[in-house]
Amino acid sequence: MPDPLAQRLATLLAAPSAEAHTLRVEAATQYVDHLLSQRLRDAVDLDDFIELVVRTLNHANVARSVERHVKPGVERFLEQMASAEERIGDLVSEDGKAALRESVGSPRNLRARWLKGALDPKLVQRFAGPIWVQLLVSFAKRIPVPGLGGGVAPSASGASSRGLAGMIGRSMQQSAERLVDAGRSALGGLGLDLEAKLTAAARDFSDSAVGLWNQALRERLASDEGRATLAQIKLGVLEHILRTPLHALHEDAAELAGADYISLAPELISHGVQTPFVRGCIQRELARYFEIEGERSLGSLLDELSALAEVRAWLIRRAERNFLAFSQQPAFADWLARVLVAAGHADAP
Repeated sequence: MPDPLAQRLATLLAAPSAEAHTLRVEAATQYVDHLLSQRLRDAVDLDDFIELVVRTLNHANVARSVERHVKPGVERFLEQMASAEERIGDLVSEDGKAALRESVGSPRNLRARWLKGALDPKLVQRFAGPIWVQLLVSFAKRIPVPGLGGGVAPSASGASSRGLAGMIGRSMQQSAERLVDAGRSALGGLGLDLEAKLTAAARDFSDSAVGLWNQALRERLASDEGRATLAQIKLGVLEHILRTPLHALHEDAAELAGADYISLAPELISHGVQTPFVRGCIQRELARYFEIEGERSLGSLLDELSALAEVRAWLIRRAERNFLAFSQQPAFADWLARVLVAAGHADAP
């Protein structure tokens, strides 16, 4: 049988009456105020807390979180972005825009010296070489000189369109000066103004050069050899990064730490989270998380992380220490006396 006084106290505090509600609010208020008054180093046992966090970040837990929340969240965000009418500037305050413009005028440039050697020049040359050949051949075909462009070459010139295109392809590794000299030699007997013709052809070619480059790049990426070479380039960069010692990043980290952009973060973040787009994203993701996990108890979530026993023991230790300090406060003794009076305890002061 429970103690009669204890039973009356439990019944009183659990009652739906206004008096019981007031007592519960007072106790909760005092306890919360007590917790908020604690120093962080006293409220959290750092060593135990870090160990709990590290233990929960194992492969199974992280993989489950990524599959259950991160991947669907990214997909929802991309879907939202696809129909978003907001501009990037809409997420930045006017003060933030002004500060960004000022920072752009004198930016700190990251040197990224640790990336030196990440790209294999031979692989890059192998990948880009056919693209340059295609561009130069396209340029050669635009030269409005009989026998060099789309026309038929006179036999006296000694150079047909096929001959010059082949020469360009074979001389990819040679300097531009040698290519021009070869062209001059081929046209020496024609009495033509080569410089003017080349200038006009170059001007015409420049108008469509970007499109031609993009087309050549697409064709290169579509080829088996191009994809294989690009894969080798990516693998080489990855292996270089994996071999990079952390101290090599110090220079960039030091520059970034002193960059003006860091000081802009409070302005950019505080304004951005108040915009309808960002607030909507946050609200949707939180709502979705609670749809998935909201009916589960905190204990079951911790149990899934294989951390229930450890977290429970840790919380009990922290709660006991906090309650010990809380119960020593005069306000708690006063509250307890009023609870006893309300419960009808005759010996209460």
